[in-house]
Amino acid sequence: MIRQRELVDGHKLAMADYKSAVRVWEQAESAAIKEKAADLSKVRTASQEKSKALGALGKAPEAPFLPNLLAGDPTSEGLFKLFANGQPSLGLFSDEGALFVGGHALARDARLRTIGALSKLWDGRPLDRVRGGDGASSLYDRRLSLHLMTQPLVAAELLADPIYQDQGFLARVLISWPDTTAGTRLYVNSDPSQEAAIGRYWLALTTLLYRPYPLRPDTRNELAPRALSLSVEAKAVWVTAFNRIEQQLGEGGPLEAIRGFASKAAEHAARLAGVLTLIAQPEATVIDANTIKCGLLLMDYYLTEAQRIHDSGVADPELQAAQRLLDWLHGLNETHVHLAKVYQCGPSGIRDAKTARRLLDVLVKHRWLTKLDDGVVIDGKYRKDVWQIHHQEVEA
Repeated sequence: MIRQRELVDGHKLAMADYKSAVRVWEQAESAAIKEKAADLSKVRTASQEKSKALGALGKAPEAPFLPNLLAGDPTSEGLFKLFANGQPSLGLFSDEGALFVGGHALARDARLRTIGALSKLWDGRPLDRVRGGDGASSLYDRRLSLHLMTQPLVAAELLADPIYQDQGFLARVLISWPDTTAGTRLYVNSDPSQEAAIGRYWLALTTLLYRPYPLRPDTRNELAPRALSLSVEAKAVWVTAFNRIEQQLGEGGPLEAIRGFASKAAEHAARLAGVLTLIAQPEATVIDANTIKCGLLLMDYYLTEAQRIHDSGVADPELQAAQRLLDWLHGLNETHVHLAKVYQCGPSGIRDAKTARRLLDVLVKHRWLTKLDDGVVIDGKYRKDVWQIHHQEVEA
């Protein structure tokens, strides 16, 4: 890595010298042709003088960086260019995460590139790109924050895709799936901006945004943040938590089902503690024991969420559809239902016999329905495919 960085830096200097030399040579060539000079020594002398003049002139003006701090729907290529020509620290933030999840970045032919780039950024590794038209380039020491809000079906599609699990992308993000508050959001006459705690928080974040970037010497947008270490007491607390989590990852352990995410839980906790430390003390160099405990407390919440999401099946679109069907069946206040009624009158998305039968079978498997072997007369008509509805799960 160090050698590659040296080569990258050397290439930048060599390219600058090369471009200057080409300009001088082309100008000298043009002068030679124009003047029809027979004595090339004069041309060489003129070339040397022009080269000295360009050296005294200094580097050509550099374009200002792009002002973007946030991006809501970038492709991996777009994100690379934004880091190359813009700020070294960016936020991929969106309250309409479906635009990103369903956009070009995560399209089937691009998603591996995108999640690969996001995983590299999480790990702190350089981004590199080799293209026929653009050549080869590497970007070091960039930082990205990711925050996406999506609707349940979009989130379920993302969480259920094995690609994101296999590539380790989901293990690198903190997921929260709160219950809906619809129906309870009564109007409250309050102004959050007048609350002292929120005001202090906004002020702290605003102050951080205006701080100059800690840059590597002789670079314009390569970060060189100072190290943030754990105090002796904080390290002891963190190691205890690390071992506690690790012991629960084995076969049959309580965290086995979410092993990929839980294996990174201790690192997530340290990162959270680091963020809390710098918000409170921007000049801090050490994370204390109390703050690491706060990071671990937050991490316990995300571990609980991951476990709950896994156990509830919300990451499985089919289970979600089955749950909507079950809610609809319970709302009928009937003891039996036939197949045609489900796909003719049931929830949206169930409009054919094949889909209805598949979801009814899911509910049978989970003991919310019982398939009757013989048909039943319902509403004065014989129905062959009929299920008995249970309003509580039947014991196995």
